[in-house]
Amino acid sequence: MQLPTIIEALKFRAEQMGWGQERMAIELGLQASHYSEVLSGKRRLPLRAMRKACKLGVPAKVLLQ
Repeated sequence: MQLPTIIEALKFRAEQMGWGQERMAIELGLQASHYSEVLSGKRRLPLRAMRKACKLGVPAKVLLQ
């Protein structure tokens, strides 16, 4: 079974929480523009945001792939 990408996992978790991109960016400690670039594949998710994503329920093995 293939793991989801980081982008897929972040979008899925935000949807589960009922959050839009702006709220998810805030929860991850990112500017909305930075988070948008992460979702479009232009930037990587910073380590500090990965830690917060993990606390929000995004599996660590997805974040570390």
